[in-house]
Amino acid sequence: MLIIKGSNGRPFLEDELRAPGRGGGGRRCLSTRPGHAESSGSSALLESFVGGAVQVITATSLEIAGNLLGMATPALRDEFERVHWLVPGERIAAGLRERGLSSPLLQAESAEDHDLVAALVRWRSSVSGA
Repeated sequence: MLIIKGSNGRPFLEDELRAPGRGGGGRRCLSTRPGHAESSGSSALLESFVGGAVQVITATSLEIAGNLLGMATPALRDEFERVHWLVPGERIAAGLRERGLSSPLLQAESAEDHDLVAALVRWRSSVSGA
């Protein structure tokens, strides 16, 4: 069995497949690099937050979240603290807290689309009283 993963992918499954007698392994074929916010894009993004257009940020990995936090201006980082973050589980929630994020977190059961949407629906239902 071959597992294709990103350079920062978790090693658990690959390690299990390499156990004696299993004969499997993984190959890293995806490399990610942190983005760099352009001033015009950063300004437009900040306006979206300030205007209330953004209420939830979805981060399905610590790498995504860390890169987003790392490229945020101080004003944008303030907005990141104001909105909710939707994450797939406790590991990413804990990682965000370790990175100093104190905003409200919404936890989905997994990173699967249906679980992320279900978590958003539960949150909106609790906010709207529906």
